[in-house]
Amino acid sequence: MKATVAGPAAQRQIVRPMEDDARPGLVAAAKAHWRSFVPAWVFPVFFLYGGLASESAGHPALFFWVVAAPLFFWSFFRATRVSIRLKIGYWCCVFWAMVVPFLVWTIAVFSRLVVLKVVER
Repeated sequence: MKATVAGPAAQRQIVRPMEDDARPGLVAAAKAHWRSFVPAWVFPVFFLYGGLASESAGHPALFFWVVAAPLFFWSFFRATRVSIRLKIGYWCCVFWAMVVPFLVWTIAVFSRLVVLKVVER
């Protein structure tokens, strides 16, 4: 919703930040800003398989602190930057920057479990 405020020379439009009137919808936000979200979508797979590889190499703490933690924060801040700049709505950002990476993580974990189960037979 937009409110008008009378100024000395003319009227101005004020857009309240928590309203999504002028911002794109869920799919349009992903199409317009997918480059910002891709690191957050890919990170769970990288974290899972990189963590497994570093654990088998004997350096899990090194991988976590030197590689995974900085990449996690970088990908999260990159994904939420579009919401902070008010280019997309809050709930679009929550979905694309938090829910989708969680779903990717879930799929990666369960697909790995399925592969291990099939190989076991």
